[in-house]
Amino acid sequence: MEILAEFVERGKRALMKAVRLCGSTQKLAEKIDITKQMLNYWKTKNSLMPYDMAVKIFIVTDGRVSLHELRPDLTVMTKKLAGMFLKQSCSLCLVNKKAGVNDPIPKHN
Repeated sequence: MEILAEFVERGKRALMKAVRLCGSTQKLAEKIDITKQMLNYWKTKNSLMPYDMAVKIFIVTDGRVSLHELRPDLTVMTKKLAGMFLKQSCSLCLVNKKAGVNDPIPKHN
């Protein structure tokens, strides 16, 4: 339970950082296409914001507020997904090599 509370607090701090970068709660809300009331709800709610909203905030802040800051709980899952992608890419490289096709995927180790 302590870990979740820490993640929620980190997310709230990141949200406030995004508000500062955008100039106001209203401006950030407009940029991510939600109401100011919904944004204020996330500031006070004791749970994490939806992932799709975290992605929108990441985009409108040009990455100055990271997904890890907004949703620290997803870091482990993101690393697992990246690892799965690399394994699939490696498999695709092998299939392409056997078929004599140039690998369009950047080289990875």
